[in-house]
Amino acid sequence: MVTHFATEESLMERHNYPDAAAHKMEHHAFYQRVQVLQSQATVNGLTHELLVQIHGETCAWLLNHISQTDVNLGLFLVQR
Repeated sequence: MVTHFATEESLMERHNYPDAAAHKMEHHAFYQRVQVLQSQATVNGLTHELLVQIHGETCAWLLNHISQTDVNLGLFLVQR
C-alpha cells in the first residue's frame, strides 16, 4: 500500500495533476484507518468481527477509490 500510494503520488507530482491534493488526502485517510484497524488487531486480537470489518471497509474503499479517483487520474495521464 505504501509503495503503491507513493508511486501514484509521484506520478501526480511529475505530471502536475490538478486533483493531486484531494487524491493524496484519500490515501492518507485510508492509511490512517488501516493503522487504527491494525492497532485494534494488536490489542484485541484478530477477531471474526474485526476481520469482517477490515474486509468490508477495505473492499468498499478500494472499489470507490479505484472506480472514481484512480480512473480520473488515469484519464488525465492518458490525455497527457
